[in-house]
Amino acid sequence: MIDTQAVLDHRSQNPHDTLAIIGKRFKVSTSYIHSILKNNRVYTRAVSRREPNKCRQCNEYVSNRNKFCNTSCRFKYYRVEVKCDTCRIAFYIHKSRVVEKQQRDQSNMYCCRDCYYRGKSENSSKIRSIR
Repeated sequence: MIDTQAVLDHRSQNPHDTLAIIGKRFKVSTSYIHSILKNNRVYTRAVSRREPNKCRQCNEYVSNRNKFCNTSCRFKYYRVEVKCDTCRIAFYIHKSRVVEKQQRDQSNMYCCRDCYYRGKSENSSKIRSIR
């Protein structure tokens, strides 16, 4: 039989190895490796090799399911500051809406409906004066 201390040492030095990998190394079955680890109260599952998540905005480490460390990072990541073409007030808009407008060849950004209608009427009067 194999030395149980060697199996325990291997497990402590290589926590990412599965029971199958350890069994192949010592030429024994996975169930035997499992029983050795279980009898010595050692965790039998391999530790995940997955890298921890980082905040998409500031690259700080976050918990497993989160993409952002806080709501301000989330806001900064998804929104961009633009200026209204009519009243020149700065406001935030979703990045996807900016991309959508670029795909439609719409270069104007408006902060509200009033500015939108005012901008459209100014543009239409400019087009009429050119013709």
